[in-house]
Amino acid sequence: MSFSAPKSLWLAFGFFLLLTMAYQSQLSNTPKFQALSQPLTSLWPLFSQGDRAAFAYGHYLWLQQQDDQPGIHQPHQQLDYAQLTQWLVALHDFYPRSEYAQGLAVRVYTRVNDVARKKVMLDFVQQQFIKNPAQWRFFAEATVVAKHGLKDPRLALTYAKQLTQLGPADMPFWVKDLPLVLLEDLKEIDSAKLLIGAMLSSGTITDPYELNFLTQKLDALNKN
Repeated sequence: MSFSAPKSLWLAFGFFLLLTMAYQSQLSNTPKFQALSQPLTSLWPLFSQGDRAAFAYGHYLWLQQQDDQPGIHQPHQQLDYAQLTQWLVALHDFYPRSEYAQGLAVRVYTRVNDVARKKVMLDFVQQQFIKNPAQWRFFAEATVVAKHGLKDPRLALTYAKQLTQLGPADMPFWVKDLPLVLLEDLKEIDSAKLLIGAMLSSGTITDPYELNFLTQKLDALNKN
């Protein structure tokens, strides 16, 4: 006895088989996010062909595109920040005259809703400042991010004190006054007054506008 399935059943089965094959093909072609590899720094002198600046800036631009890969977008807060920091350190070490790495860290990679990742980038900028205090600008911005982005005025005060202790003498007064501003925010009035007194008595401040600002600030604090 033979069994013959209806033609409509065979057509339905064939259609289902085609759908299954198409779905499997789509899965295999779905782009996968490529994580950052280890920077091959030992080969960089060869690949740069003597132009370290161009090589570094080219890689900075490439690094900035890692959240947008063909067919897929990965938010910054899902990137591996430990690996990202390795690249920033390696590129900065390869071309240390540039502050591009610190700029990326502060202005791009701290713009995430993740305290731990923000802190990783601020730590990186802090370490670069300690190694080379002449590159203070983005560390000053990191101080502001610590206060307003991390909501951590204590950390911001630590950064501000490092800035004034290690930074060059020609930093602008708004940077030198950061510890004073943060001490006021923390309601540490006595410490703020002691700091102003030390700044006035040091003899290093000769700008009349800054001297007037500090004198008026000290008078205002004494009246509180």
